[in-house]
Amino acid sequence: MSDPWTSVPAFGTRDPSRNYTVREGAYAIITNEHARIAIVRTATGLWLPGGGLEPKESHEAALRRELLEEYGTTARCTPTLLRAIEFVDGGTEGCFEKRCVFFAGVFVGIPVSGVAWLSAKDAAHHLRHESQRWAVARLCSRDSGNGGAPSA
Repeated sequence: MSDPWTSVPAFGTRDPSRNYTVREGAYAIITNEHARIAIVRTATGLWLPGGGLEPKESHEAALRRELLEEYGTTARCTPTLLRAIEFVDGGTEGCFEKRCVFFAGVFVGIPVSGVAWLSAKDAAHHLRHESQRWAVARLCSRDSGNGGAPSA
């Protein structure tokens, strides 16, 4: 079986003098009936919902867990749509090679935590990580016949 990470886009700059910890993560581009995208808003910026995998956890299980933590509900998602790597300097936490898997989806229930909704254009411009901006732009341009929202 070939390595799924050998021919994916990479974002950020890898400093050859630093050590990087590989961190796999799962992220969702969740849309509503108005073709707006669910965003997690924190003090450090705007992010797609999702996060890092726990040991022995699948991407799908990690995404389900993260959505429950962030919004109190889950989503119906497509199979893996896109993959990308992002090199991140985490300051005192060290440097990371984030291996990101992106899904498209819609919420199954009503989120109990606050959801920020952005247009695809705004999300593709304002998300903190370049890989997330790329994924939103790529999925929404592919689905431009669907009002710009990725279909789940």
